[in-house]
Amino acid sequence: AAETTGDKFAGMADTVVKKPRYDLAGLAAAGVHPQADFEAEKVNLLKLTTSDSTEYWLTAPNFYVITRYNHSHKYAMAIYQLATEIRSRRK
Repeated sequence: AAETTGDKFAGMADTVVKKPRYDLAGLAAAGVHPQADFEAEKVNLLKLTTSDSTEYWLTAPNFYVITRYNHSHKYAMAIYQLATEIRSRRK
């Protein structure tokens, strides 16, 4: 997953995790600009709403795979964020 900036793409975002279907070039044309390095052949755009904000995230195929086990996007985001924190502490 990678957090994005912009808002022209809001209508392309899903509120549930679906199989990746966009390429990065197509999303870039719609205004999606990842805030971090992101590589994947196909991605999805996920809209996450918190109590005080809305975030848009690019999700790769392995994010989708995690949700086949547990359908909650919150579960998949927790796995992603935990993995990111472990990776940063190992460096």
